[in-house]
Amino acid sequence: LAEILSSSPYSLIFHEDAETKFSELNIPKDVAIIYLVIGPEGGITEEELQMFNGGTSNIIKLGEPVLRSAHAGFAALAAVQTKLGRW
Repeated sequence: LAEILSSSPYSLIFHEDAETKFSELNIPKDVAIIYLVIGPEGGITEEELQMFNGGTSNIIKLGEPVLRSAHAGFAALAAVQTKLGRW
């Protein structure tokens, strides 16, 4: 996963302790591929964050409350599609 993210044009890593909120993020409208990373129920570890955080990765917080991982992916996808004006 770290290798894929390091070569990706744009990626979003959703983390419950991130300082940047998704609503504050400006996603370039011309990005064709966006990778979304949602952690497991226990969260993404600090070591994993360091591995994943390449030059094109943004570590962001989806919002409150913190969602279960089973639901966070759907919420993140809907938020990204809406922000890009695709929905």
